[in-house]
Amino acid sequence: TDIGLDDDFFSIGGTLQDAQRLVGKIEEHLHKQIDVSSVVRNPTVSLLARKLRGLPSPNWSPVVPLQPKGDRPAIYCVAPFGGTVGPYFDLARALGDDQPFYGLQIPGLEPGQPSVATLEALSGFMIQHILDAHGVSPRILMGWSSGGLVAFEMAQQLRSRGEEVDLIFLLDTGFPDNELPDQDRIDRRAMEGLANLYQLPADFIATIPWQSSEDERLQYFWQQVREDGANVGIELEEVNTAYQFSKSQMHMLLEYSVQ
Repeated sequence: TDIGLDDDFFSIGGTLQDAQRLVGKIEEHLHKQIDVSSVVRNPTVSLLARKLRGLPSPNWSPVVPLQPKGDRPAIYCVAPFGGTVGPYFDLARALGDDQPFYGLQIPGLEPGQPSVATLEALSGFMIQHILDAHGVSPRILMGWSSGGLVAFEMAQQLRSRGEEVDLIFLLDTGFPDNELPDQDRIDRRAMEGLANLYQLPADFIATIPWQSSEDERLQYFWQQVREDGANVGIELEEVNTAYQFSKSQMHMLLEYSVQ
């Protein structure tokens, strides 16, 4: 089968297991180390090539076709705190070939992606990209964890414009605190999210030298991630990008007020 430079890896049948094998082949033949989430965030040949060359991705879209086939109304599912839609692969497959299912990734994890400062702006960003990709507004929204708040705000914005939203699914979504952001709290919560992303032990957070500088904490975190074994080739810059992304997510969540 001929695969074009802009064909989406997952829309043509690729699975998470296939992505893992692709990562292994890239390391074997190109001597480049990336993780599966990089394939999820850059699901075409052209995007992945730019990622491997360290270039920004100008044609990036948050809309990921995890299962695009079928005639039913499409489900649009917002990524959780980590920003990627990898956790939804099994759900998209389980719903079957007649249920279109699209993941919505959070921008900011790759160079060149737009920066979105508020949850309201992020929700509008998602709606616009769905319109750009499919020409219609979403009717069924879903989100896990913090992604549920984005899905909720998207529904609010759509209804304020007089558009219908048929269903919204919130999966383990907490109510926002509506507290003024506290930097120490944001730093800790961001580091906790990062530890979960890299699957570090639950007691790891207690070992972080919190009295040290942010650069020293990140250096310590990076060393632990490399020693863990699963991410031995990860660069400090990538860890820093993920950490800054986590902090921006925390700011958005703490500042969001449900209307």
